[in-house]
Amino acid sequence: MRPRLWLLLAAQLTVDFLPTTAQPTKKSTLKKRVCRLPRPETQKGPLCSPITLGLLVAGVLVLLVSLGVAIHLCCRRRRARLRFMKQFYK
Repeated sequence: MRPRLWLLLAAQLTVDFLPTTAQPTKKSTLKKRVCRLPRPETQKGPLCSPITLGLLVAGVLVLLVSLGVAIHLCCRRRRARLRFMKQFYK
């Protein structure tokens, strides 16, 4: 036999007798730690502290008083302007 033919036959034989696909190796699965957040406990007391509520009420009162003063001054200025115009055009 020729060497080339012998190599082709040998190659064919080795191809015919190759094992099927190799079994994949199994990876060891790592167990993931599940982080559980602590559930917020229901609050039994008031939602805001008394200091916070007091400051909030005080702020609202200051705004209301400022609004009242601004309206009063605007009305006085208007009245004064009208009185001045009345005297000027007599």
